[in-house]
Order: sequence, then C-alpha cells, then structure tokens
Amino acid sequence: MTPKEYLSQVKYLDDEINTKIEQIDNLRSKITSVSSPQLGDKIQTSNTQDFTDAINKIIDEEQRLTAKIDELVNLKCKINGEIEAIENPLFRVVLINYYVLGLNLAKISEKYNYQPNYVRKVHGWALQEFGNKYKNLFK
Repeated sequence: MTPKEYLSQVKYLDDEINTKIEQIDNLRSKITSVSSPQLGDKIQTSNTQDFTDAINKIIDEEQRLTAKIDELVNLKCKINGEIEAIENPLFRVVLINYYVLGLNLAKISEKYNYQPNYVRKVHGWALQEFGNKYKNLFK
C-alpha cells in the first residue's frame, strides 16, 4: 500500500457511506410510494400488504450504515492525528484538506490562494514526507 492509497481510504469509505444512504433513501421511498385506494376503488382486506419485513430490512441497513459511519469517524481521527504529526504546516494543510475534508487540489489552491501547480507539487512532497514518517505502514 502506498501513502496515497492509505490516505485515500477515507474517501472510499465516505463514498461507500453515501451509496448506502442513497440505497436506504431509495428503499424508504419505495415503501412510502404505495398509494392508498381512492374512495371509489374496491377494497379487499384479504390482500393487504405487510411492510414489516421491508421496514426491518431498512432498520438493518441503517444499523450497518451507523457502523460504517463510526468506522469513518475513527479512520478520520486516526489519519488526522498521523497528518498532524508532520512538521511542515503546509504539508499538513494540503493533506488534511485533500484526504480528510475531501477537497480537490484546485479547491485547495483557491482556498489558500496558491497556484494550482504549486499545490500539486506540495501534495507530492507531503505524500513523500508522510511515507517517510510512517514507513512501517507501507512495507
């Protein structure tokens, strides 16, 4: 694993969580989109639908989502702490903004008023510094 792959775990886990949220929202909308009969419609009580199973599945998915969110928070705290141990403050700023906050390099250059090419170079140097500091993670 490279330093970039290691730090990118945050993004992949965040993307996974966002996908899980979309799935849960989709399931909820399908359950709540079932229309009720109109006054003139014929109602049969023997064919009523029981949504208990569907609701239980949504609850199970929400519990898995909560576990993933906990995992993301723990991972962000761990990686943030590792980045904070780097001596160069500009390296820390770029790595935290890119990997923990999810900003792209162009946004970081705008935010801190640096040239985009410079931020790209700083990102590379910061990854090298991170890799050197935590060699034991990348054997």
